[in-house]
Amino acid sequence: MNKINPGHLNKFTFILLEDRTAARKKAACYLPGIKEGSRHLHAYSCNHNNLNPANIMISEDDILVIIDFNTSSAPGIGLDKVKRTYRYNNFDALAELRVWLTGSSPAEF
Repeated sequence: MNKINPGHLNKFTFILLEDRTAARKKAACYLPGIKEGSRHLHAYSCNHNNLNPANIMISEDDILVIIDFNTSSAPGIGLDKVKRTYRYNNFDALAELRVWLTGSSPAEF
């Protein structure tokens, strides 16, 4: 499997890469699958708490796979009770992923 962000680049570096034009178009096609995967996790009472391009893989069959569940928790569990980056939980993860993957402004969504 391949990672969407194999270099673990920060958001601004990832967005500014000049050779990302074709990849951005492809990535935009993945956004509905990422949203579906997130909803699937929530249906099983699982909040990922760290959904970002470094934690999304693409299988050889072009299927998205969400990885790295060491920060996940059940709904209602206080963030002080789960492993996570201090002061970080992205409640707008899908909007942020749109920015990462397409380079668009969050205001466009």
